[in-house]
Amino acid sequence: MDNRSNNLKEGLIKFLTIAGDLMALNLLWFVCSLPIITIGPSTCALFNVTLKLADDQSFPVLKTFFKAFKENFKQSLAVGAFSIVVIVALYFDVNFVLASEGTIQTVYIIVSAILYTMLLSTISYLNALICRYNNTLKGHIINTLKLAFVNPIRTILMWAILSLPVLIILFIQPIIILYLGWFFILFLVSLPVYMCSTILVKIFRKFENAEGK
Repeated sequence: MDNRSNNLKEGLIKFLTIAGDLMALNLLWFVCSLPIITIGPSTCALFNVTLKLADDQSFPVLKTFFKAFKENFKQSLAVGAFSIVVIVALYFDVNFVLASEGTIQTVYIIVSAILYTMLLSTISYLNALICRYNNTLKGHIINTLKLAFVNPIRTILMWAILSLPVLIILFIQPIIILYLGWFFILFLVSLPVYMCSTILVKIFRKFENAEGK
């Protein structure tokens, strides 16, 4: 009975600690992304911290975030700029889809799907690879394609998780957002990234162990 009580207590403490870290990280991500162009380094730093959280490591969260922000700034800045370009292109392409009919609409839908897939792959694998391994940007891009190809189920799962904030913003009724707005502000970005990190850690461990052998 004591062991069960202790396990529940430890589990609750761990849950609350992670929740507190994710709240701090979500606000930190928003603040550091305000110049827009720094959304890449901010996202990369967020992945750096959430990967460590998913790996059950003990470390200073804020210090680790800013350290990763600085160390991976150059590569993640380029990735962030690419992501912004893709988002803008996707926005106009979706508008074209809504305004078109017939064959041209089908073409725009295909283009939109490709752009969205590129964006999701960039947000998940590419940011995680940059903050976890030393490599050239070209090498990270190649590894992103390889990992997405050999892990199709986990990749689709991560894409679904990362799509949740978009679906929430687009489809949830304003009255629900009014009552749950605090939750979205505190967890809208950090929670999906953390959930993806729990998947990415397993993928990385698999290949790290294989290389070790």
